[in-house]
Amino acid sequence: MGENPPWLNKLNKYFSDGFLLHEADFQAGKHIRALTKWWLELVRNLLVVSAFYFLALKSDSTVLKILAQLSLLVFLAYFSTWQNTFSFRFFPYIKNPKVNFWFNLVVWLAICMPIYFFIIIAVTRAFQALSQIPPK
Repeated sequence: MGENPPWLNKLNKYFSDGFLLHEADFQAGKHIRALTKWWLELVRNLLVVSAFYFLALKSDSTVLKILAQLSLLVFLAYFSTWQNTFSFRFFPYIKNPKVNFWFNLVVWLAICMPIYFFIIIAVTRAFQALSQIPPK
């Protein structure tokens, strides 16, 4: 193969000089796209689990009820594995491992339990409100 024509070399040089890659923005874009993909897959999976549950309720099928419950358990298992992937110690400078564990456990419970109770109450109220809507 021969050399590129001079006009093509000039065009390539023009674009290589004019095109600037912003490395930080490029990396941020990759993270945003990964987060967006994760979110959309999560919503899709939640819709599938909800559809199984809805069909099981409407059809009164035992097989669909079992499939709906299994799907819900798998979906919850997916979420419950996240909390096992990391840990955060509020007081990492406590050298005694037992004291560190118990002290951080108490702090975590003081923070997480009100959040969990709030979420449970909010979801319960949402389902109660949805159950009040009359079917068409």
